[in-house]
Amino acid sequence: MTTCLQGYCMDVNVKRILPDRTIDFSATHESSRSEIFLWLIQIIEQRQLTPNFQPIISMATGEIYAYEGLIRGPSNSPLHSPLSLFRAAGQFGLLLEVERLCRLLHPKWITMKCIAVLLSKLALESLPVVEQGIPIGIITRNRLIDAYARPYWRELYGKKSCTLFMDSAPLVVDKNISLQELSNAVVAAGQRHLSNGFIITDRGQYLGVGTGHDLLREITQLQITAARYANPLTLLPGNVPIDEHIDRLLERQIGFCVCYCDLDAFKPFNDIYGYRRGDEIIQVTSNMLSQACDLERDFIGHIGGDDFIILFQSLDWEIRCRHALANLTREIIRLFKQEHCDHGGYFSIDRKGQRVSHSLITLSIGAVLV
Repeated sequence: MTTCLQGYCMDVNVKRILPDRTIDFSATHESSRSEIFLWLIQIIEQRQLTPNFQPIISMATGEIYAYEGLIRGPSNSPLHSPLSLFRAAGQFGLLLEVERLCRLLHPKWITMKCIAVLLSKLALESLPVVEQGIPIGIITRNRLIDAYARPYWRELYGKKSCTLFMDSAPLVVDKNISLQELSNAVVAAGQRHLSNGFIITDRGQYLGVGTGHDLLREITQLQITAARYANPLTLLPGNVPIDEHIDRLLERQIGFCVCYCDLDAFKPFNDIYGYRRGDEIIQVTSNMLSQACDLERDFIGHIGGDDFIILFQSLDWEIRCRHALANLTREIIRLFKQEHCDHGGYFSIDRKGQRVSHSLITLSIGAVLV
C-alpha cells in the first residue's frame, strides 16, 4: 500500500492505495453509507487527516534510514485506516480533495517528513505550509533536496521544523484572478516565484498550488486560441473568444458593460474611396478603441466588418467611450479628401442609380450594463 523510493515511503499514492477490490457502498445499509459520507465531508472541511511517520531502522546499527508515512483519518471514525479512507473517497468521488489534503504541510512537521513526501512524489516541485487553513509559506524541492545532500544535514536539521527551509513570503493569489493579472503579479514579484510557484486561495483559505509551467502553458494555449480566431485585419479576438470571455464573466458573476461599436456610413466610403482606404479606417478604429481600454480589465473584440465589441470592467467606461469617439473623429478626418471635409460629406450613386448625399464616417456606441 505504500510507495517507496530511495528508502522513503509515503502511502498517499491514490492509485496504489485503491486496489481493484474497493468497498461496494451500494451493498451497505443506507444509514451507514450516509454516516461514512458525512464523516468524509467533515474530514475534508476540517482538515482532520493526520500523517504518522514511522522510522525505518537498521537492525544492525540502529541508524534511521528513512520514514514510512501513513495518512490516517480521526481515530474515532470508521475512516481511521488509510485503506478505508481512500476507498470511501473513491466511492464518493472525493479522491482529489483527500489527496490534496495529504500534500499540505504543518509548521510542526519535522524536515525529514518533508523529505519523505518529496521523495515519494516526484511530480511535486513545491509543498505549501498551511496553518489552520491559512498558507504561511512554501517549501521547494530544489532548496530542500540541495540542503539534504550536504554533510551532517540529517543530524543537524532532520528533526527540526520544516519552516527553517520555507519561503515565508510566497506569492499568494485568489482563485478568481485572471491569467493576465497573475502573469503580471508573477513578473512583479520576482523571478523566484516563476520557479517556486504560487499558492491559490479561496477567501484567504488554502485551495491549491500553481507552478510557473502551469501559467506558461495556459497563457500559450490562450495565445494559440486567440490567434486561431483572430480577425486577420486587426488581429483582435473574433467571435469565439468573445463568446468565451462573456461566458467566463457570467459564470463568475462579475459585473461588466457591453459596448457595441459600429461605424456609420462606412459602405458609401468604401464605394467612393475603395476597400484599401476602408481597411485603413477599420485599423484606425481598432487602435482608438484599444487605447480606450484597460487591457488588464477590459476586453475588446472584432465581430467582423466595421463592428467591434468592448466588455468593460472599468467603472469609468462612459468616459473611455467619449474619449474614443473624440480621438477617432480626429484621426479619421485625415483619410478624407479636403473637399469632402469642407462640405461635411460627399455624394455617391446608390443601387437605384440615384445620387445620394452621405455624411462623413462617425462611430456609434451602444452600451448595456450586465
